[in-house]
Amino acid sequence: MLDFVEKEISVWDRLQSANLPIMLYGMGDGAEKIIGELSKRNLMVQEIFASDEFVRGHSWNGYKVRKFSEICEMYKDFIILVAFGVHDTPTMNRLYEMSKNYELYAPDVPVVGEGAFDLEYFNAYREEFEKAYALMADDLSKRVFEYSLRYKITGKIEYLKEMESTPDEVYNNLLKLGRDEVYADLGAYDGDTIREFLQYAAANRIIALEPDAKNFKKLLKKTEGVEAYNAGAWSEDTKLPFATRGGRNSKVGGETLIDMRSLDSVLSGDIVTYIKLDVEGAEYEALLGAKEAIAQNKPCIFCAVYHRNEDLFKIPILIHQLNPEYKLYLRHYPYIPAWETNIVAI
Repeated sequence: MLDFVEKEISVWDRLQSANLPIMLYGMGDGAEKIIGELSKRNLMVQEIFASDEFVRGHSWNGYKVRKFSEICEMYKDFIILVAFGVHDTPTMNRLYEMSKNYELYAPDVPVVGEGAFDLEYFNAYREEFEKAYALMADDLSKRVFEYSLRYKITGKIEYLKEMESTPDEVYNNLLKLGRDEVYADLGAYDGDTIREFLQYAAANRIIALEPDAKNFKKLLKKTEGVEAYNAGAWSEDTKLPFATRGGRNSKVGGETLIDMRSLDSVLSGDIVTYIKLDVEGAEYEALLGAKEAIAQNKPCIFCAVYHRNEDLFKIPILIHQLNPEYKLYLRHYPYIPAWETNIVAI
């Protein structure tokens, strides 16, 4: 079913064969991971540039950070690698316009974990990908799955544009939530997804888990009537080392020991009707921690599948195993790279 993947040219193979200078657009974790993958292939970044408004004559990792206009003056031809995440329309449109005039890719590197998503990786887990693909419940889900794979192999951002959906479509056509929900928000950040939920539905109980202390303070300040826990979502109640960053990317693995809770433990047998999971790579464990609720209550589930390379197949298969009655839908909100790709289980 997924034979088309083998016909795609990996972004890493293209970079090796192009023999063109590589320009990195952006800095930070994503840039470091891309540089690491290039290094494995004996490739290097020639220059780094940022949006003009961010260039102040500074350096990053030994590179002078340049304006794009400088790059164009210095080099006749080159390849651009995008190394940051973006979902605002003006910046996304800028990248799409850039890609019309220059060879541009946004290499898929995992938010959590190591290793590039390339053809070797796909072939190693092809059976699992095929199994997950077969679980998709509608044509749009299969399209998103197919284009996700095409993007992950090639780094071509046009594939991302072809698989976009909106929150309206997900809430109104799939979730169809009511006015009496019991909503568990795992990875609640500052309450942004609670506020989004309240635009489409209402709840007589909202449970929120947020492990990062700074985010948790924002959550309490920006939401009312929420049963909030300063803890991460996991497969069991325990304590784990945690990297606190005071933003969206706080995650398991660091120096601060924090509380982790299973949703089943928090619920203590109570009902839940809707679960959202966006827990920076701990989605698999958090789902295991909600296995009793999923088996008994059959709540709607909205779960991120973009943090780890294996999420695209591993999470749909797990949800199906926990309760085979679910219909599984795959949707992608506008974002470069393939972040905000989620499984909706009904």
